[in-house]
Amino acid sequence: MANRDTKDVNAAIDYDLAEKFYAQVNERGQKVKRAVAGAIRCWISMTPTEQNLWIENKTKSVFSADPQENEIYSLIDQGARIFAEIDTKIRRSEAASEKNKKNRRSRG
Repeated sequence: MANRDTKDVNAAIDYDLAEKFYAQVNERGQKVKRAVAGAIRCWISMTPTEQNLWIENKTKSVFSADPQENEIYSLIDQGARIFAEIDTKIRRSEAASEKNKKNRRSRG
């Protein structure tokens, strides 16, 4: 039974495109309805010009066709993730240090 707060979106799309979509969703362990909802959220955030480029399949890949450039983007992403992890650990350490300072009795 359909939920009142949901609407069924049904469209006949290119078979190969649909196969790639389902394969990727399954490979990543995602739910089809959530993936479609994410795609729609992405779509409505685009400008009409961007939407037209996607409709006409005239978009440029986010990554370069040059494998070495793709490797650079991968390394940048990896570096950003490591930085975020280090930042989180530093913040936790600072918070623990502040807590320890408050718990110490002043001597005098």
